[in-house]
Amino acid sequence: MQIVYLSARPDVLRETLGHVRHFAPFIDDVVIVAPERMADRFTELGTVLTDESLTGLSTVELKALAHTSRNYLLRTTMVGHAAVADRFIMSDDDARPLEAIDETTFLTADDKYRRRWFHTLGNWKRTTTDFDESLLHTWVILRQMGFTDPVSFASHMPQIIDKALYASVAETFAPYADTYALDEWSTYFTLAADQHPDRFADPEPFLTLGWPQYPGSGPIRSRRRGTCLRTTIPSCMTRVGCTTGWRRRVCPRRSRRRTSRRSSGGIDLKFRSATLSFLMMSNSRGPRLTPGARWRSRG
Repeated sequence: MQIVYLSARPDVLRETLGHVRHFAPFIDDVVIVAPERMADRFTELGTVLTDESLTGLSTVELKALAHTSRNYLLRTTMVGHAAVADRFIMSDDDARPLEAIDETTFLTADDKYRRRWFHTLGNWKRTTTDFDESLLHTWVILRQMGFTDPVSFASHMPQIIDKALYASVAETFAPYADTYALDEWSTYFTLAADQHPDRFADPEPFLTLGWPQYPGSGPIRSRRRGTCLRTTIPSCMTRVGCTTGWRRRVCPRRSRRRTSRRSSGGIDLKFRSATLSFLMMSNSRGPRLTPGARWRSRG
């Protein structure tokens, strides 16, 4: 199966692919959408499509776009390229499996597309970033389309995409995308599933450890049912970051095909002592922390 990344960080993606090759061997084709100036640094990792060739915009014009708007543009244009498979996994370059996964992470037994959500759009209260704005804009437009309580599928985890359906949804939202930042995950998984209910499974909770980016940065509405993937944000892995101690590279000798509560795939999950407003745990019945509480992991 093919996986498609947007990336401007070859070192981060190289580390991510180490995890993917070890824990997800069914992925056998890698496509990378990257800035033209960095294309040479990605060629050893997979097939490279450049931002400029896909969009027809110059480097300066692409840099002028907000991060979320640029990602939306790249993902909605890349599905028009022949190198992208009819059915593929779309991913961020820092989403890494913690344990062995297979196609059932993305497809049901009857071949329906699985889709993972993490929040209800109408209850997202943050308004400080262009990502926040994209959720708000998407919520307003989906409400206008008749969806009463749409959710966000921007779960920062790999998800399976049908190329033709994604292109169709992108065409529907094109008049809005010219003006507003949009969430490219929620537009697709909401509208495509509504138009083709026989091809999609019901929404399921997300499986990402380390998302949202910082503990307490946003309330969680979807309870995780286990965690088999994590997001690896460099700013969180510094000496004082909340994920200090996580291994950046997979270590096959220490990695296991099964995940325990304490460690996953040779990755130390001990958090530094920190002030947390909630505790990210795979067990939804685990202890809860009140805002401002102090917590230090055991061990």
